[in-house]
Amino acid sequence: MSDRQKGLVDVLRELFPHSNHRTCVRHLYNNFKKQHSGKAFKDGLWKAVRATYDREYEDAMSEVKSLSRDAYDWLSEKDPRNWSKAFFPTTTKCDMLLNNVCESFNKFILETRTKPIITMLEAIKTKIMQRIAKKSDEADKWIGPLCPKIQKKLETSMQMSARCWATNAGGNKYQVSYGPHSQHVVNLTEHTCSCRKWDLTGIPCHHAISAILMKEERPESYVDDCYKKITQQAIYSHLMNPVRGPDQWARQTYCEPILPPTIRRPPGRPHKKRRKEADEPIIHGVRVTKKGVTLSCSKCKKTGHNVRTCKGIVGGNSSSSRTPRTRSAHPQQAPTTSTTVPQQQPTTFVTVLQQQPTTSTSTRLQPPSRQPPPTIRPKLPIKRSSHGTWKQLAPASSAPTQEAQTTTRTSVPAQQASTQPPPIQVVRWMLNNSQESSTTQPSRNL
Repeated sequence: MSDRQKGLVDVLRELFPHSNHRTCVRHLYNNFKKQHSGKAFKDGLWKAVRATYDREYEDAMSEVKSLSRDAYDWLSEKDPRNWSKAFFPTTTKCDMLLNNVCESFNKFILETRTKPIITMLEAIKTKIMQRIAKKSDEADKWIGPLCPKIQKKLETSMQMSARCWATNAGGNKYQVSYGPHSQHVVNLTEHTCSCRKWDLTGIPCHHAISAILMKEERPESYVDDCYKKITQQAIYSHLMNPVRGPDQWARQTYCEPILPPTIRRPPGRPHKKRRKEADEPIIHGVRVTKKGVTLSCSKCKKTGHNVRTCKGIVGGNSSSSRTPRTRSAHPQQAPTTSTTVPQQQPTTFVTVLQQQPTTSTSTRLQPPSRQPPPTIRPKLPIKRSSHGTWKQLAPASSAPTQEAQTTTRTSVPAQQASTQPPPIQVVRWMLNNSQESSTTQPSRNL
């Protein structure tokens, strides 16, 4: 069984002239569908492949010819002895159509193929040794004369035999009818049936089982010996002997050392997995795949992409919905401030301090701006008394006790702000008091 790579057919015919060479139908169909794709062509090809006798094969090829003359000519050029059951020999007792055995072995040694030659051979030997021991233990646990899978196939054929009608023609020859247009000849002595399924596999078909049951015998006795439990135990009875490690090998002094071959690393990353076809389904196991799912973007509300690869415009922020901004010819005027006394105090306070060069605070102040920001709140010139109330400072021209007004911190009404003395007088009074009190007590920051 091969995949028809270049040179394999000629080499196998030359080296093994008496062997049966088959072609993997999956690789055959991959080449066939490049020119003739579609379910009808696929069904017609597989119908011709699974045909077990000549007339069934000819009927299947007639259906392919009705679909396309080119497809029929393409299949006719291939030798049907390599890919159709109707022309397989009956000595091998095998009707395999795919090279799954080769693919399974390649996966079996996948981890060891990239290792050095001695390490690779040792790993493959260990795997095969373990597999033989495992199969031998499993064969000892089987119940019945046949292998478990063969027993299931036989039971399925026994259920289908209920629809067959067997007629004894004399001896061990029977005529079995299966429907109005299906009639076959069964020979129990030669283990043959005209449908050739029993001949190819060695397992009695439903036509043969119908004749066997009519003879009141068990179908298990007509199964080929290769599927019996005794044969499998004999196959796996020859175990593979274990081998010591390299540290226990005897040194050979009379042999020249064998140097490893020169390693040439090809460009790119080496391929470890089989290259799958474009239309071959990808099995991800437990991983969830996005194949076949329509993506939807949560940003622009469109399909075909997600928010990560979105290049559109969000919602109503599109260029068509936006109105262009135009600059006005006249700049916007600053908001006017109120004429209340607290908002005018910072300007007046700074101006008065600049007129007093002898004070220490005048040198640290910057010249005021034309219009202060509206968020700055000036500090009111108030003083806390000994009994917890706040007193407003009186101007310098009058005594502080004559015009001071005692109020709480949070109970000053907004209307009284307009009746306060001018800020310039308050500053002058503060300066005079600071000069008088400097001789009697230490200064403190107000």
